Amino acid sequence: MKHINRIFENTEPSIIDEVKKIVDENQYITDKDVTDDKLVVSDKWVVYISKGTMDHIKSHMSPSVELGDAPGSYYTQDWKVGVKNVILKNEPQVSDKPPFRTAWTGLDSGVKVGFVTIGHDDKISKGELDGYKKYTYERPVRDSKVEETILIKVEDAKETNFLTIVGAKVGEVSGKALISLWTTYPDFKDGKVDGKDIPMNRSEFEKAGFYFKCTKEFFDKVPNEVSESKRFKYLKTFESFSINENTDDKKEERVSDFLYSDEVKQDTGVTSFTTCDEGDWDKVKNYISGKGINGVTGKAYFLNNNEDITEEEFDKYYDEWLDNIEEQRGYEDMNQQDMNW
Repeated sequence: MKHINRIFENTEPSIIDEVKKIVDENQYITDKDVTDDKLVVSDKWVVYISKGTMDHIKSHMSPSVELGDAPGSYYTQDWKVGVKNVILKNEPQVSDKPPFRTAWTGLDSGVKVGFVTIGHDDKISKGELDGYKKYTYERPVRDSKVEETILIKVEDAKETNFLTIVGAKVGEVSGKALISLWTTYPDFKDGKVDGKDIPMNRSEFEKAGFYFKCTKEFFDKVPNEVSESKRFKYLKTFESFSINENTDDKKEERVSDFLYSDEVKQDTGVTSFTTCDEGDWDKVKNYISGKGINGVTGKAYFLNNNEDITEEEFDKYYDEWLDNIEEQRGYEDMNQQDMNW
């Protein structure tokens, strides 16, 4: 991978020291090694790019080529110049509630920052899928993996100047707001494709008529159809792939599939767990934990149909799922859409 140029060599030592102090005291920022090349500074903003976020960007400097890759936008070497230009010329949307989500969405950076790979076709929502394939993979989201199924099609990615930047305001540095960067990615103008809002969850893309563009090389590697009982997950481990055959992992996967299933959404009437109001969120929790909604007990129903999973195992996986969703809700809309389209 080519070296990403350091374009902000002269950050004032006092600013670096102030950022270090704030980062050291913030329990949610794990990378405490504040260096000049991790900072982008404008007249109003200082953006801190942690090692994890930087590594994520560096791993998306080219299109997906292997099974197991999560399709999405990818960057040019000028992405950091784009961040500087966007925060210099535009005001973000800032939440007034913790963690004070701060976002610049689909704004013109003035330079080519990367390529976007999302497309929209009205025929998809009508079930007309000639030329498309379904592709299932696992995408890293923070410290876990989220299984997603999308449609892909051989089509050239589109170069773009537009950029989205999302982070949390974590303090003040020399009169400037300090933003801990969650993600930044090449985007469409105002974050919309042909004026259409992109769904928050990739698993909802097909229903809304969205697909991902890919190379013919990648398209040809994806099987035309794999039966549900024999569907393999491709887990990327450096340059090789392993098939997940661990029994405990399979149990966790089965519970996770149930927790995110259309059945739960249909029975509760809640279609998005991260953006619904508190009343609907309580319905979801009550339904799954077995207290019942409209006479249906989710936990009991699941256990009766999965004899090899104990109640203790279900509760463990449910608690982990609940913690993950609650964290996402705490970060408001910082979920699938904010994790690099």
